Amino acid sequence: KMPGGSGISAGKKIFAAGFLFILLLLAAGFALWWFVPKATVTIYLSPLSLSESSDISVTSGDTTDLAQGNLAGETVSVSVSGEKTKDATGTKTVGDKAKGSIILYRVGSEITLDSGTVINGPEGLKFTLDSDIQVASGSSLLSPGETSANVTARDIGAEYNLAGGATFSISNYSTSEMVAENSESFSGGSSREISAVSAEDMEVLEEDLLEELSAKAKEELLGELTAEKYFIEKSLATDISSKDFSAEEEDEASTLKLSMEVDAKAVVVDKKILNDYT
Repeated sequence: KMPGGSGISAGKKIFAAGFLFILLLLAAGFALWWFVPKATVTIYLSPLSLSESSDISVTSGDTTDLAQGNLAGETVSVSVSGEKTKDATGTKTVGDKAKGSIILYRVGSEITLDSGTVINGPEGLKFTLDSDIQVASGSSLLSPGETSANVTARDIGAEYNLAGGATFSISNYSTSEMVAENSESFSGGSSREISAVSAEDMEVLEEDLLEELSAKAKEELLGELTAEKYFIEKSLATDISSKDFSAEEEDEASTLKLSMEVDAKAVVVDKKILNDYT
């Protein structure tokens, strides 16, 4: 045997054991990396918008105080006019009132009936006296006083064209005191439905035309501004100086026309002053 042989053999064993331990550690690390679940986390950062606002007051005049937020403005104005037409959507019943004559039969003393006294006909139809009359006296139902009078229906309609022989009562008088009848038919009563102007037609037409003229006024005001001026849209104010409808409410018409004139004004400010403030 060579001297020190056992020591060298023991050293090789220790070295082999250490190398094997390192291999085991590497193998365990690789296994953990390969088999243990992994995840990728992505973090998104939302942008944060920062804004600052402040109130400013723009008035017509020459005084500007930037510290107080007061800017001098200039008032500009213009007058515009136009017209617009729309179909009438309303309806109205028109016609004529029936007319005729009656004979009044009176039991009692002579009385006066005023023009407009109500004469009650059949089925609730009402008529009125055309003029004042003196009703002759009568002693009994067998010998009543007789007086002729002309009457007119209180409303339009063909239903008032009563045939002869109808019986009538007089205002607040009882039928034992006075009655009436017509010997001949009433005539002239009629009715029909026509196209007419409604309140809504007038309102809608005015609103639509005002909107159009306001837009026209704004366009003209912008067209007159120089490049150095800034137009404040919210300051635009309009006032109707004149308007003329072709018809009134309930007038017979198939169309309605409106002519209108509008005064408009707004405030403008120098862009340089506005830029100095902002």
